[in-house]
Amino acid sequence: MIVTLDDVTCLLHIPIVGRLVGDEDVGYETGMPLLQSEMGMMEEEAIGEVNKQCGGYIIITHLKGVYDRLIHRCNELE
Repeated sequence: MIVTLDDVTCLLHIPIVGRLVGDEDVGYETGMPLLQSEMGMMEEEAIGEVNKQCGGYIIITHLKGVYDRLIHRCNELE
């Protein structure tokens, strides 16, 4: 079984818009602001992740931790 973007749109009602993530390198100058603004990371955390990954990237385990913190904050606000 294969799940496509069309399936995600139809089943979860999540619009799929914009451009796809490309394979171009994301450098420090681009990655730092994205990690801070889009992922809600503090500057020190973003600097550590960029230095560890040698660019504006984040590993999946760290990403899961960021999402878990954001979900926890949202639940506290409810």
